[in-house]
Amino acid sequence: ILLYESLLLDILNGYYEFPHTINAIIIIIVSGTIITIIIIIIIIIIIIIITIIIITIIIITIIIIIITTIIIIIFVIITSTVIIIMIIIIIITIIIIIIIIIISIIIIIIIIIIIINIIIIIVISIEFVIVSPIIIFIVKYNKHITCA
Repeated sequence: ILLYESLLLDILNGYYEFPHTINAIIIIIVSGTIITIIIIIIIIIIIIIITIIIITIIIITIIIIIITTIIIIIFVIITSTVIIIMIIIIIITIIIIIIIIIISIIIIIIIIIIIINIIIIIVISIEFVIVSPIIIFIVKYNKHITCA
C-alpha cells in the first residue's frame, strides 16, 4: 500500500516521464491486484473461522438438547407424573425454539456483514487498481480533459 501511494504521488508530481508512467501504472495495477487477492484470502479465512464457530455453537446446542432429554427421561422414570413431564417438555421446546431463532439471527447478521464488507472491498479495490491510474494518466497528460 505504501509503495502504491508513493508511486501515485511520484506520478502526480511529475517524476516519471511518459514511458515510465506506463510502467509505474502497471506496477500500481499489479500491486493493487495482489493487495486485493490478499484481502480476499483474509476474508475467506474469516468466513471459514465464523462458520466453524457457528457449527460448534449448533453442535453444543444439540448436545445440550440431548442431555436435557436424557435428564427428562430419568426424571420421568423417577417421578412418573404426567403434569411435570408436560411442563418440562413445553419448557424445553420453548428453549430449543429460542436457541434456534437466536442462532439463525446471528448467522443472518454475520452473512450480511460479510456481504457488505466484500462489496466495500471490491469497490475500494476497483477504485485503487483501475480508476486511480487512469485519473493520474489523464491529469498528467491531458490538461484539456482535466479542465473540461
